Amino acid sequence: MPLETIPNFQIARVGLRHKLNVMFPRMHTRTSRLMMQTDISLFYEDALRPSFLEVFPERTAEFPVNYRAAVLQARTAGGTLSSHEVEIPQTLVQEFFASLRRHANRSIPEFHDIYFVHTIRGVKNSTIHNPESSDDRIRAMAVLLGDFDFGQLNHDQWWVDVGMELSAPGKSVQWLRHSHRGILEWLFPNITEGQLHNIFEKEERYWCDRVATCDDLAGFRAIPQLSLSAGRAIHYIQAYPTEKSGTYQLHRGVWRKRSPKCIFPRAMVKLVADISEFPSVFIDNNLILVAPSEIMLEILHICAENQPIPESLSQRSNEPSATEEDEDGDDSDGTSDSDRHTDEGDSEENDEVESARYRPGQEGAARIECRTTLDNALSDFMTYIPSWLVKEGLKFLDASTLW
Repeated sequence: MPLETIPNFQIARVGLRHKLNVMFPRMHTRTSRLMMQTDISLFYEDALRPSFLEVFPERTAEFPVNYRAAVLQARTAGGTLSSHEVEIPQTLVQEFFASLRRHANRSIPEFHDIYFVHTIRGVKNSTIHNPESSDDRIRAMAVLLGDFDFGQLNHDQWWVDVGMELSAPGKSVQWLRHSHRGILEWLFPNITEGQLHNIFEKEERYWCDRVATCDDLAGFRAIPQLSLSAGRAIHYIQAYPTEKSGTYQLHRGVWRKRSPKCIFPRAMVKLVADISEFPSVFIDNNLILVAPSEIMLEILHICAENQPIPESLSQRSNEPSATEEDEDGDDSDGTSDSDRHTDEGDSEENDEVESARYRPGQEGAARIECRTTLDNALSDFMTYIPSWLVKEGLKFLDASTLW
């Protein structure tokens, strides 16, 4: 029976990323998989608390005398229930489960034949390794599956995410859109022209993710849906640049999605304040950004006051900034940039300008991830990057001037 149809609830955790849910298969005929409060109360008093006290007698004070006391302890001043997870040492999980099941089988029939479902979350960057070393790959897999008996795993039922990053100091590395076809041919050695066509032509199997609306710079996502005849079992592919980490937020922060009401006069004040912080994320005091950002903020302030934008401001936005003129090395009097610096005998001020212009920007790597089988992950899959992909499929942009 599908797990999502079986009533269950979380009872404990093992470490920071391992959660234990107890499943009640005798209740699977119910319309909801959520446990009733009366069921949880009876299970706590008949099985859960007695098992805890049996396996952890030294922790008696941690477990309230009955379910009502446990709820009272967890309830907040606002009436909601706070999360309270009981920690169980990994070495005692089996002993605890044996005790819990024994006590549950003595209670009502609905509690009989319970079992655990383990939810183990991955830890980002915990399995970084040298892809060219088979020993490193095996060690990384051992860390990833450290909580399991590897010999008892059914390899066909497991999918593993394998990722590779290509980076260069001081660069923002981007995928080129024309490389997508070659990447699929590299990952699937036996892929046919017809299979490639079906992937690229179907919206539910291929998505092109352009960078800042640039047509040439783009990552992609793909669900190949190919059989082993194509060379490998890969469920999902994603290629993307990592410089987005500078603006990636799971919470509602300065980079959140904005709604139309954000441009109303009152809300505009906050929007202007947020936008004024944007340039500092991409580059540290880059002079090229100063003039455009000042114009943008001035326009927003005018809009916030419900005033028309003056023609002089639109003309300023089309004029080259002082930095752009410096880069051309040409001013109105015909004196080159280097000549003017020499004539002014300038050293300190111009050094400050140059250092400001080339301060580090938001760097990023080109990353590719594939969800593949356990056996494939342990093989020579993605242990190298073809030379053609580095030369023709990637763009290495200077992070100090890109933004």
